[in-house]
Amino acid sequence: MKMVSVPLWDVGPWAMGLCGQVVLLNKGPGLDRSKGTSGALMNLALLTIMDERDCQESVREWLQRSDADHRDKLLACGALIVAELRMQVLRETEFTCSAGIAHNKMLAKLASSMNKPAQQTLVPSASVKGLLEYLPIKKMKQLGGKLGTSLQDDLGVNTVGDLLQFSEEKLQERYGINTGTWLWNIARGISGEEVEGRLLPKSHGSAKTFPGVQALKTIASWRLGINAICGLLDNVVLSIN
Repeated sequence: MKMVSVPLWDVGPWAMGLCGQVVLLNKGPGLDRSKGTSGALMNLALLTIMDERDCQESVREWLQRSDADHRDKLLACGALIVAELRMQVLRETEFTCSAGIAHNKMLAKLASSMNKPAQQTLVPSASVKGLLEYLPIKKMKQLGGKLGTSLQDDLGVNTVGDLLQFSEEKLQERYGINTGTWLWNIARGISGEEVEGRLLPKSHGSAKTFPGVQALKTIASWRLGINAICGLLDNVVLSIN
């Protein structure tokens, strides 16, 4: 068995004949086929097939069509690579994982959480505006705190798309040059954040104090204390993963 990703529009009878099951990922706002062939990539089918070569041939035919955008070709190649990596993770660990494929880290991370569990989502350039248009502003990295609240209260910005109405100069005037430019860029799906490797930690720790009346003086209180520390450690591990 092999799990791969191909554009839904090219699946047709080919997919129905070869696949044991087809799982259709949800469409986002503004991501219908009428808005361009590159937008079709956003709607993917995960196909479980018997012969990997048949799927590769189908993707190859799609990539060779005359109206294919070279940027979407690169993303389609990335989708196949990611599908292979996800299958490798499943084989070696028996864990499933979701993934996002886009032209930058910010968009890929947003896409990775859109269609869980065990699915992958691809965001072509033509679909970036549709992806961000209705996305709540506090869903964006670094906008979940005071800055996001200020955007809502002071400028009436509730979605990332709402930022498009403001010029870069206006945002710089309100939030400073660097932050203003950053806000202007993310509203358009622009991000220069690099993907960096991360070393796996060799150990994890957690600590909690029990002062005064909270002192552990009985077996029952010790059990409660240990459970509390284990809960803290569990949160640490989850935040890292």
